[in-house]
Amino acid sequence: MMKIIAILLIAILLLTAAVAVADEVNWSSFEKYASIVGGQFYELDGLGLKIFIPDDMSYVEDEECFAVFTSAEQDKAVAVNVGKAAVADLDELAAAITQIGARDIEHVVVNGMPCLSYLMDDSLGEAFLTDAGYYIIVVANPYSDAELDSGEGFSLDAAMILCSIQRVE
Repeated sequence: MMKIIAILLIAILLLTAAVAVADEVNWSSFEKYASIVGGQFYELDGLGLKIFIPDDMSYVEDEECFAVFTSAEQDKAVAVNVGKAAVADLDELAAAITQIGARDIEHVVVNGMPCLSYLMDDSLGEAFLTDAGYYIIVVANPYSDAELDSGEGFSLDAAMILCSIQRVE
């Protein structure tokens, strides 16, 4: 009987670990694709984070956002917003972004950092909370699941960019 219970406990632990791994994304999953697309990491000054931006996009000045990167045709963009968080944890942040239209919100871990992944209109976003009490929201536009599945358009790049966010070493 104890052997059966031990086997069940091990099975439960393995299933739990499998679910946790499925919700974790690492830059290593996209490094090969990034080498094909070309680009570089940009350090987000003062945040201790960096983000990979493809070669066909560049930084543009924007008074409303912390950082904005856009293509020459301005048909695709990545925006980084930072502010003092009025929430205590990711669950409260999820409730807050739901009120402004976010959907399909998931708790994920990107390169070891817990965050929320979500869709809003035709954008893919990630939201982080820092230990210092700030939020960091990164949004890539345009994005669609159908485009991602087909491998065409900007959606694969958007997913790659959001999965590149990591701490500066």
